[in-house]
Amino acid sequence: MTQLPPDPATEAQYRISESLRPEELQSGLERYAQLSEEARRHCLVYEDLVFDARSGCSLDLFPAREGAPLLLFIHGGYWRMFSRRESAFMARPFVERGIAVATLDYQLAPAVTLDEIVRQVRAAGDWLMRGGPRYGVAADAIWVSGSSAGGHLAAMVCATDWPSGGRFRGLMPISGLFDLRPISHTFINEWLRLDDRAAERLSPLLIPPPECPVHIFWGELEPDVFKRQSINYADYLRDRGVSVSMTEIAGRNHFDVALELSDPASSLARRFLDIMLADDAPPTSSVRGS
Repeated sequence: MTQLPPDPATEAQYRISESLRPEELQSGLERYAQLSEEARRHCLVYEDLVFDARSGCSLDLFPAREGAPLLLFIHGGYWRMFSRRESAFMARPFVERGIAVATLDYQLAPAVTLDEIVRQVRAAGDWLMRGGPRYGVAADAIWVSGSSAGGHLAAMVCATDWPSGGRFRGLMPISGLFDLRPISHTFINEWLRLDDRAAERLSPLLIPPPECPVHIFWGELEPDVFKRQSINYADYLRDRGVSVSMTEIAGRNHFDVALELSDPASSLARRFLDIMLADDAPPTSSVRGS
């Protein structure tokens, strides 16, 4: 495989950790893990549910009630870091409001290719549509989200042409990456190893769009390149007749914008909850006592 040469100007824009002070970054990462652990202590959770026999990848599912909508959240980390364990930070407030939550693991680059990572997260989507009702999930009310690289994977999942004819209720990426062609000219390609054909094949901006509403979010303080990725994807979807909205979250950067989902009073969480519960009945929760 021929790898594309790095472009220093583009590369600098994607070094997002350099846009924050080290203590800010560390504090945010610790907060993700802390809130996710709190969710596991306070909520009923089915852990280590294997959704893909080939890879052995599994997910954790936090049920809410019978017939509940579900938020499938896919973690970021430039496809090579993090896990489902620190990605359940929104589970407690969402379950309390009648929304089930699932977080998943996928094998990380460079151990596997991005094609294989996409196959795995699609397997998770298929498993939830077929098996979710066993855990109280409404198969026709699954919303897919993710942050950064997880936003890319969420878009790839929703763009799948499922043989069963199933489809997701909606896509809600946060600070996602939708055109991988510039990515393939950066340091990120050291572990993704994309050539030009793979970058096109795996770009949500360059494949048939999802057949569901799309709500796109990003932080006000993010590098401009991430904002452009989201705006360009919204334009692409709108041009193809997809229902799409865009929301910039004030005062948030690339690392802390998704954390707003842990606070039901925040603008991001309110938007998610309003969208997901718009046509849903008042819930009863599966939250344990403290």
